[in-house]
Amino acid sequence: MVDRGAVIADASPQELKARVPGKKITLIAGRPFAPADLDGLPARVLNVSGERASLLSNEPAAVLREVFRRGVDVVDLEVTGADLEEAFLMLTRRAEGAP
Repeated sequence: MVDRGAVIADASPQELKARVPGKKITLIAGRPFAPADLDGLPARVLNVSGERASLLSNEPAAVLREVFRRGVDVVDLEVTGADLEEAFLMLTRRAEGAP
């Protein structure tokens, strides 16, 4: 994996994805998400577009419990391992904070 011309990781795709803690949670609601629906969850919000939200969390069960507690009408959801895009974003963010 190369970032700004520098090699930041040299591993197989499976190994790179394993470096990303947590799971990717994709939610589809019966209405557009409001900021309060996702604020303060134990997750990093990756993307929100209308009724669809993608989050990354080490605690997917806790995220889902809280979303349901908040009364969000979830019509579809998917919990998967992180993909290469999340691995790249996670690794490049770490590289940015490095001295």
